[in-house]
Amino acid sequence: MTVASFTLSVYVKGLVNWYPSFTVTNCNRIAWTKTLGLSLPLPLFIPVMNTLFPLLAGVTAVVVQRVRTWLKYHKTRTLLYLLKHSALILPLILLALSMQYASPSQLLSCAMETEWGRRFQEKDDRAIRTIENSLRCCGFNSLHDRAWPFPSRGVGANACETSLGYTRRCADPWRQQQQAAATMVVLAGILNYLLVVCCQDSD
Repeated sequence: MTVASFTLSVYVKGLVNWYPSFTVTNCNRIAWTKTLGLSLPLPLFIPVMNTLFPLLAGVTAVVVQRVRTWLKYHKTRTLLYLLKHSALILPLILLALSMQYASPSQLLSCAMETEWGRRFQEKDDRAIRTIENSLRCCGFNSLHDRAWPFPSRGVGANACETSLGYTRRCADPWRQQQQAAATMVVLAGILNYLLVVCCQDSD
């Protein structure tokens, strides 16, 4: 192999490994921003773990190489097997969890209802106001359902509709944002899994 071809192969392999990691980071960054900005019920640990996974996979690969060297002088390969295949389990778990929040389901509806209800009970005006202003909507299940401004003496349940002029409920666009964020995490999970598979195949 010439120096030029060797350099090209190293460059291509580095690009193949870098591009999925870069895409994973961007997908999770989008999901993270949406989740925080719109108070989505997507658990933050899912995009966080997806973001950190390429780093964890790199550490695991180094450990596997060390164990492989150690195995030259020992007969057992159980530890090597466990290490290599444990890297495949985490992205599958994260992928399964994120898919629950990406597709319409009873779990998603319950999570959104619970999250909005919690924000309303805590009188978290910043969160609900941000959702309503960002998505140009009022309330959750209807225009008057737990909307901001919160009902009080002199403030009716229709205060959001009359003061802000929005004419749709927030449940539908908020669910769409939730599904978009979770879809980004699903894509990141798939790329993480493919990254591990490709790296293991190239060993």
